[in-house]
Amino acid sequence: KVVLVEASDKQFNKLSNNYSNNSLVKPIQNLITTDGSDVEFFEGGEGYTNTIVEKVIRHWETEEINSTTRNSISITDLILNECDSKIDWLHLDVEGLDAKLIMSINETKVKLPNFIIFEDYNLTQEEKNEIYGWLNIRGYRTYSEGGICEAFK
Repeated sequence: KVVLVEASDKQFNKLSNNYSNNSLVKPIQNLITTDGSDVEFFEGGEGYTNTIVEKVIRHWETEEINSTTRNSISITDLILNECDSKIDWLHLDVEGLDAKLIMSINETKVKLPNFIIFEDYNLTQEEKNEIYGWLNIRGYRTYSEGGICEAFK
């Protein structure tokens, strides 16, 4: 079973249409954050670049950027509510929030996945050191190339 999460309307609608006939895929329209708080959500151009990390969208987007205040769900609550507290594979592409999301997973409530893919090219060197250290302490081996990191146990 696969849970796909998208915050932007246009991309969520395409995602839903693409998987509407697949009973193993559950698309969810929501914004995932570390704590489930209300946040400012930035979308640029056609909506393909969107994030709650303003510096990331300002770096990448050349078209007009709009922002709205949106509610969110924490990554821990997403795993608890939609994945029965367990996931095997976590793949993130959240424009600069990837590391913080991974490190915010409440390990007393949910089991960390055996395989994680995330973007690290929007992270500072300090943020990279922090996430790689966090993963290493938890028994992950990491491999990063071209801004994408794989972490596996």
